[in-house]
Amino acid sequence: MLGFEGYTFTPDTLEPLLEHVAELRNFISQWSWLADMHIVDFFVEEHWNQLPGPWRASFRDGWSDASDTTAVEQLVDLAVSNQLWPTATTELHEFVARCHALSLERRAKTDPTSSTPVVVPALDDRITLGMNPKKAVEVQHLAYIIASLNKSQGIKLVADIGAGQGYLSRTLAYQYGQTTIAMDSDQLQTCGAERQRQLTERMVHHRGDHLSGSPASPMVSWTGQPVYLDHLTCLIDTDHLPDVHRQLSRTYHQLVHSPLDAQVPDTYLPPWTICGLHACGQLSNVMLQWFVRSSARCLVNVGCCYNMLGFTQGLMSDVSTRFPISEYLSKKSARLSVNALKLACQSPARWANDTQTSIGNFERNFYRALIHYMMVDQGLVKRDDPFPVLGRLPKSAFRDFQTYCQRAFQRLGMSPLDSDLVQEYYDRFRPRAIQMAIVWTLKALLSPCIESFIVLDRCLYLVEQGCHVSLVPLVDVTISPRNLTIVATKPSVN
Repeated sequence: MLGFEGYTFTPDTLEPLLEHVAELRNFISQWSWLADMHIVDFFVEEHWNQLPGPWRASFRDGWSDASDTTAVEQLVDLAVSNQLWPTATTELHEFVARCHALSLERRAKTDPTSSTPVVVPALDDRITLGMNPKKAVEVQHLAYIIASLNKSQGIKLVADIGAGQGYLSRTLAYQYGQTTIAMDSDQLQTCGAERQRQLTERMVHHRGDHLSGSPASPMVSWTGQPVYLDHLTCLIDTDHLPDVHRQLSRTYHQLVHSPLDAQVPDTYLPPWTICGLHACGQLSNVMLQWFVRSSARCLVNVGCCYNMLGFTQGLMSDVSTRFPISEYLSKKSARLSVNALKLACQSPARWANDTQTSIGNFERNFYRALIHYMMVDQGLVKRDDPFPVLGRLPKSAFRDFQTYCQRAFQRLGMSPLDSDLVQEYYDRFRPRAIQMAIVWTLKALLSPCIESFIVLDRCLYLVEQGCHVSLVPLVDVTISPRNLTIVATKPSVN
């Protein structure tokens, strides 16, 4: 679809989707004990000894130091390419192969059935202000998908949900001539998006390529197309969707200078698309529900921050109210723990980009787990207490373990332990750092499976409502780890 290889699901071809979801459910349930391991209590709970004996045997020889580049490269190969060494046991080979087989394909490809490669237009530099390279690539490809879909479906309006700084909205409006309303619950984000738009217009004027327009007529961009773009701040959740829809309708008619007729409902909109690039946590679910319940004809959604499905306004909430969203998995009482949701946010495919970064991450995990063991062992915290929250420490804190402990205890408001005692703990547990790296890698192999489970649950919800769904890898996963794009249309427009 749209020049990219992906998956297609319809009400008439539901069985393969149900089979895949059922297999994922059973597999994730089987290995939930691994997914639910928390790296902080690795030593307190002796997670290494919870691994099957044959698995531990696979790492017995030649695995002695987590800072050893060769050992880490083998773990990276395992995480990225599912490559195991010949001496690994059959049981471990089977686990790795199953993780790979059940995970959705994440590599973006041009359409193999087309003799003409799809070339996604580059972004004009007048709308890339503020975008880092990763964001620019994501916006470039998603805007193309949305504009192509809208052209094929006769769409007149795009509602960009969780628009943030308005990168996608500006691209749709200025480069593709899409009437766009950027919606976000944060007024600061909306103000930032409006400032970015003003900078875009200044760049146009600076080059002498003036935007024409007046209060009674729209501006015209460098593409020769009118620019209809506005920003709306509102709380977007399931309880407020009717009000949000009315606000969207009013904003649209003010934007295009088309007052609503008294006989037309205040919720009226022309054919429209609801979209979101990295709609965080529950916001993606709300988008899907709004799409199903409203007059929207098309949906384009890229989710992220699955860990936030377990939180409401920053506070822990009941995950079961957020996942699953499909009727099928709800009836099966499918569940994911908070730790599993956090694991879904990992991206082992990116580990190959920098082995030294992987070594650094393993080292940070080791430091955090060891200091927690020390606090429990010294009676500073109880074994069953919630983990003390350290937050993000500066890079300088990880110079060595003594420095890390000083900074960490200072952050927690605790008196530091004697440096000789700290060194004794470090010398005792240092040889086990490689065990942590191994367990973390094995856990990470499950992350694409869990993300696939969450995304397919959303696809299944849409298909249950009669929608036609495509699942498209947006860009290469090594560029953007959250690259699974749900594209849905309703039967009346297929």
